[in-house]
Amino acid sequence: MEEAVMNRHIIQEICWKFQKWLQIGHEKKLRVAKQDVDQFLTDCISLKCQKLKVRNEEEEDLDLLTNYMKIMAEKSSDSEEISEKILKDELLNLAFAGKNAVSACLAWLFWLLATNPKEENKIRQEILKFSPVGKWKFSSTEELKKMVYLHGAICESLRLYPPVFAAQSSGEARYPSNWTTYQCKYQDSAILLFNGYFV
Repeated sequence: MEEAVMNRHIIQEICWKFQKWLQIGHEKKLRVAKQDVDQFLTDCISLKCQKLKVRNEEEEDLDLLTNYMKIMAEKSSDSEEISEKILKDELLNLAFAGKNAVSACLAWLFWLLATNPKEENKIRQEILKFSPVGKWKFSSTEELKKMVYLHGAICESLRLYPPVFAAQSSGEARYPSNWTTYQCKYQDSAILLFNGYFV
């Protein structure tokens, strides 16, 4: 799938659109891969929904999909049901787009903590204060909401070292009217990086 997507950036647009129309080459592989991923996600979501209906309230699931479904159910009203499409989109985002950004953010966070032992100790004390002592487990969303210093450290890490968001423009770029723009000279092949944390 990644090879087919990368191919769209290498060859000219008219070529890959023609391949898509004829369903040949990388575009055929991409269509088949999309169908396979869609079917896999549908199976995962339906299996998880069945497990959640019959599971015991005391059982604790430690997977991302269960926690995400719980949070979405809490945020939505009783009459509003979470659509399968929203869950699929979120899982795809986490699987393909989120893994590199999350790993980069965590790497910078741990580096900052390693170079600032006082802050690391404050975060450790905060985690011990709000997490139950004894059996090891993941913190609940309620416990995480209380960890203000940890939240601040993560936000500061994102501010200092944001995941890279690159935008390419082949001509004059247009920005929303409320943005402050600066005149600068750059080559035609320049890539401008924006900090998504501030946008």
